[in-house]
Amino acid sequence: MSTQDSTNVEEYIEEYTDIRNDRCYKLLQVEYEKCKQEIHNLKRRLELNEVMLREAQEANELLERSLEGRILEKEQVIFKDKEKYHILTKDYENIISNLEKKLAQQTQQIEELRQNANQCIKTECNTIKDQSTNLSLETDNISLRNHVDELLSILREEKGKNEHAEKMIEELKTRCDNYEYYTQSIKEELHEKDQTLEEVRAELILKRAEMASLQMDATCESRKGNSLFAEVEDRRQNIMSKMNVLREKYMELKRVYKSQTAELKMLKAERVATFRKWENDTNHISTENEELIQKYKNRISDLESKLKCEIKKNDSRQLDRSDTSFGYFQSLLDTKRKETDELRTKIEDFHTKFLIQEETKLTITKQLNYWRCKALSLEAQICAAQAELKMDLANHVEHKILEELNDVTQKCNNDNTEINEKQSTDRQGLQNSAQSFPLNNSVKIKHTSCSIKNLEDYENHNEQTDKENSNQNNCVKFKNLKPKKSCKFEDNQNANNNANKIFNKLLHSMENITIEESKNLSNIDNEKYPIVHISN
Repeated sequence: MSTQDSTNVEEYIEEYTDIRNDRCYKLLQVEYEKCKQEIHNLKRRLELNEVMLREAQEANELLERSLEGRILEKEQVIFKDKEKYHILTKDYENIISNLEKKLAQQTQQIEELRQNANQCIKTECNTIKDQSTNLSLETDNISLRNHVDELLSILREEKGKNEHAEKMIEELKTRCDNYEYYTQSIKEELHEKDQTLEEVRAELILKRAEMASLQMDATCESRKGNSLFAEVEDRRQNIMSKMNVLREKYMELKRVYKSQTAELKMLKAERVATFRKWENDTNHISTENEELIQKYKNRISDLESKLKCEIKKNDSRQLDRSDTSFGYFQSLLDTKRKETDELRTKIEDFHTKFLIQEETKLTITKQLNYWRCKALSLEAQICAAQAELKMDLANHVEHKILEELNDVTQKCNNDNTEINEKQSTDRQGLQNSAQSFPLNNSVKIKHTSCSIKNLEDYENHNEQTDKENSNQNNCVKFKNLKPKKSCKFEDNQNANNNANKIFNKLLHSMENITIEESKNLSNIDNEKYPIVHISN
């Protein structure tokens, strides 16, 4: 009886195991068909993604070529404008040097004319003293008239030169206005080209983001069969490579920023130097004006005193010679006196004209100093505009890097959510499969596509995974970017703080993932269910 009972029990167990094997086989067939369908759909998606990637790469190549062409055109235009500006500055410097030479010549001529006038005054005084003794006044008068004619011709030439100088100054003013208008038009063109460049860069950023998302999707879909730890490690490595690239970009931007700050300091120093020159020129002009006014006053007082002396001398001579009977000589003397009076008035007119010429010369020097200072200020403005353009480009690149960092953090968060969803689905599948089997430590199911191990293998597997997690946590070391502090520029500090926050978020998310995985494994240990490993 005992043997029959044992045989019946064995037959019952075999029938029961066959029924259970048939059920598992059907379930695994259904799951296998679902996996095939999913693989087929994923292959289609991969093909579509590859086509999209090719199109995006072609579009990116076209955009990069167009961008390089535009950059070359812009550089050529800037180079031509710089050459034109250098040529114009050289022309202006030559014109200014020529005008200064002409002014020096005019000053020499004016001094010579003053000396001649003083000599004429001295000769006239001598002739007035020797009128009673010398009857050869006609020859002297002829020489004086010739000298006066020469002085008149010299004055006419000086007037012509002054008119020519005024015309040249007006032409220079018109040229300066034209160059200012030309520089404004160039600035507007540069602003338009910068806007187009920003648009092209925005398009490139969008295309690159699309390519990165497609690549991330392709890698995620191709690695669905791998374990969660491998996916986390691969994504960590990708993030680290991206962060290294961003770090290099940040260092390059920092170098560019330092060079731009140095250029700005140089421009500020040049501006201060030009401002000091302008102040010195204004002080020099004010002192020259005061000296001219004093010269005018002294000259007027000297002329008044000389006139009074001459009037007194003439009155005394007329009284002394009224009793004489030399009527003929008196008539000659009267005519000569009239002529000398006319000559004196002419000489006084010459003196006034010389003073007016000095005034015009001073005004010309003032205008030249003004236009020189204006040219220097325009050069400083152009250099400042170029520096501002470079700073705008650097700030734009920094903003782009921050956007890329934000995109990386968003992608990491999305990956974490996907991993959590996968873990939840895996837990549900394990619980369902565990509930379908009895709580037996020595159960072994072998088939073409599945293998169930006992509790001891499961515990060994848990110990290995815990060791790998501990090694990974010990190996993972993120380096926070800590740039040098600077009291002047707060924008770089804000960017560094944002980067540090992003790294801290990444570390926190990685720690949460490892903690959740360890919790899940501990829950499975407490339940003591066997693991089902599906292998293709």
